[in-house]
Amino acid sequence: MNWRLVVSYFKDWRNGSVAGGSLLVGFLVGLLIFGAPWHLPADWGDVPTWLLALFALIGGWVGLYQLHILREQFGEEVRLNAKRDGLMDKWLAEAKRRSVSERRVQAEDIVIHWSGYEIGVVENSSRRPISRISCKVMSNVDQHLLRLPDECGERVAMQGIQSAGVPQHVIVAAKPLQEFKMLRPEASCAFSFKGLADAPDQVLVAWFTDDAGFRWQLDEYLHLVDVKDAMEETEYRQ
Repeated sequence: MNWRLVVSYFKDWRNGSVAGGSLLVGFLVGLLIFGAPWHLPADWGDVPTWLLALFALIGGWVGLYQLHILREQFGEEVRLNAKRDGLMDKWLAEAKRRSVSERRVQAEDIVIHWSGYEIGVVENSSRRPISRISCKVMSNVDQHLLRLPDECGERVAMQGIQSAGVPQHVIVAAKPLQEFKMLRPEASCAFSFKGLADAPDQVLVAWFTDDAGFRWQLDEYLHLVDVKDAMEETEYRQ
């Protein structure tokens, strides 16, 4: 037996009180049953009874001691579980951050900008294609639709034609569509908004699906949002 644990057990006044109270109750019960035990003549037939009482007292003390040990073990287990849960929460949060960062890798290589006041351009600077590209003019105040494109098509540079050192582009085979099906790597497509006047309320917003199948919203400020659904986008999510 580890006597240090026994001593530490009785240092707790509650444990000592329980053990002393049990001893006192046993003695009082003996007085009620047999009278004052020191005035009785020796009766060796009562020895087994007293031995059983002594064993019961020892057994009660052992039970209390074991309960004390179990309580300490339970408290330690609770502390370990709390620490383990905290580490698990941190690990899950870090895994989520890594997952979000990895998901955004291709989408962060997509750029959207204006070419003049009427042409919205989406450039795929990534190494993989993107699909289902749509582009709309949205309200920067109430986030609702202001204007749909009149046509869209692939945007290519005109060979040998520049303006102020910048290559000029044309829209090839523009069609009256509101969605460009597939844009290959290092290519761009354009959306025409004919007669659109420049206004402070409007913002150019594009939606596209990356090569992994994730749907994204990207505005002219390059703010990137995970759309999480394939429904037709009618609201600008800031």
